[in-house]
Amino acid sequence: MRLWIDCEWNDYKGDLISMALVDENGREWYEVLHCPSPSQWVADNVIPHLSKAPILRGDMALSLASFLKKYKRVHIVAD
Repeated sequence: MRLWIDCEWNDYKGDLISMALVDENGREWYEVLHCPSPSQWVADNVIPHLSKAPILRGDMALSLASFLKKYKRVHIVAD
């Protein structure tokens, strides 16, 4: 199954802020992490558009594992 990934980061080489996956059938997964010190650009242009409350990194990992366990094999497509 092909999955497309998109992530948001706190500037170049910054911390992960959000991650989304969509499979070729349209099934989606999306989570957001807290960004305690966003750059000004991220604060103005990214944070206001996140559509979920942030969760803890460990909870994100569990959520992602739960989503991925439904697939026998995956191929991640990134830009």
